[in-house]
Amino acid sequence: MPASPHNTLDESSAPETISVAVEQAHVDTQTRLTSRVRIDLRTETVTEAVNTTLSRTDVDVVRHEIGRTLQPDEAPPTTRTEGDTTVIPIFDEVVVVERRLRLVAELHLTPRTSSEDVTTDVVLRRQIATISRPSTLEDDGY
Repeated sequence: MPASPHNTLDESSAPETISVAVEQAHVDTQTRLTSRVRIDLRTETVTEAVNTTLSRTDVDVVRHEIGRTLQPDEAPPTTRTEGDTTVIPIFDEVVVVERRLRLVAELHLTPRTSSEDVTTDVVLRRQIATISRPSTLEDDGY
């Protein structure tokens, strides 16, 4: 059957669509205060006993009189150590026809060490943080 001009659709007769409104989504965020936290810092001092041992060294000084004149070719004695004792020679010059060194005395230094236990109070500091959450925003004073 031949095509009838009444049975065919013409492209010009196709329905046309026009957009009338277009919706678009947009999201905004806001910061909102819902609660607060309060932190109070307080410093306390605590006295605590500290035990320690203190050492102390005393030196006994004993003067030994010698009174001996050195010979002209004799070397003067020098400071020396005898056990725990340090010996320091002491000289003076005596005028004679010639000068000679005379050993006047020696100092003998012997250390004595003693210990004692002592207790001393020291002050220590520490901080304490108290954290609280007020039940409402009006309760925290802001």
